[in-house]
Amino acid sequence: MKAKEKELEDKKSEENSKNEEINKLNEETNKLNQNIENINKNISDLKTKKDEAAKALAEASEELKLANELLEQKNQEFESYSTAKENLAKANRKVKAMKKVFEDLKKSKEDAENNLKLKNENLAKDEADFEIAQNIDVNNPQSYENIEEINKKVKAKENAQIALDKAKENLDRQKEKTNKLKDEFDEAKKRYAMALADFNFAQKDLERFMSVNINLDLDGGDLNGVLGNVAIKGQRNTKYKLPKPMKKGFKFLYWKDGDIIYYPNSEIYLKDNINLKAYWQELKEGKEKTQRPKQKIKTKDNQSKIKIESPSTNNPKTGVGNKISIILTSSLSGLLYALLRKRK
Repeated sequence: MKAKEKELEDKKSEENSKNEEINKLNEETNKLNQNIENINKNISDLKTKKDEAAKALAEASEELKLANELLEQKNQEFESYSTAKENLAKANRKVKAMKKVFEDLKKSKEDAENNLKLKNENLAKDEADFEIAQNIDVNNPQSYENIEEINKKVKAKENAQIALDKAKENLDRQKEKTNKLKDEFDEAKKRYAMALADFNFAQKDLERFMSVNINLDLDGGDLNGVLGNVAIKGQRNTKYKLPKPMKKGFKFLYWKDGDIIYYPNSEIYLKDNINLKAYWQELKEGKEKTQRPKQKIKTKDNQSKIKIESPSTNNPKTGVGNKISIILTSSLSGLLYALLRKRK
């Protein structure tokens, strides 16, 4: 009996040990599952970030492509200007270099001329001494007592003549070099003048391309003291802040280009020439009357007529139409003013 109880206890102990092992395995499994879940979440986050990065990269690539296209366009626009500018710089450097060489040769020529002048003076002096020295009288021993001095003067005359001949040759060479270089210098100046003309033409062409006209029809208004129409020069592919003109008895509303409305102080991107017209609101006896643009309407005979919207204030038959017209005009003016205010 005791043996069976002991066996039963051993089995219970063994079962408890296995249960503990199972519990530990379950805990480890739960941890692994949690780790797997975290890893899956990280993978999902990384995939999301990767998708976002790929999208951002695609957008950046598109922007880079557009930037490269714009850069290529700008390079083509400035190519003629840059080439002319480079040619002008080369021609300018050539002229400066030639000018320095020409001035050096001119100085060498002047030195050679001065040297020739000095040699001529020395030769004239030596020839005078030679004339005196060669008057030897054989019957007068005293006349050739200084025979060594006479020989020196004869030798000096010969040397002076040789030096003079060399100086003449050197001067001729310097003249030839100077004349040749002068021709090259004149040619370089011509090329510089041509390069300068090309550069000026390219610069003006570039300025014409880069400038646009902003034509403002003030419609009786005043812009910085200027009345009527104002023409302003702007630079292409830049932003321009629209001014706000003034008109006595009126309030400025907006600028209009066709169907496009620009409000004061707004910026426009200058791509090409633009024509803008000013629109106003009349201030009269505490009421604001909106300036309405003229409208063209087609008649049955397909002829265009100008329709000017102005309510009638004269009804010869009754006063009812007059009152209704005034009421409708006031209502429409108020409604239009409210819409314009809301749009602003």
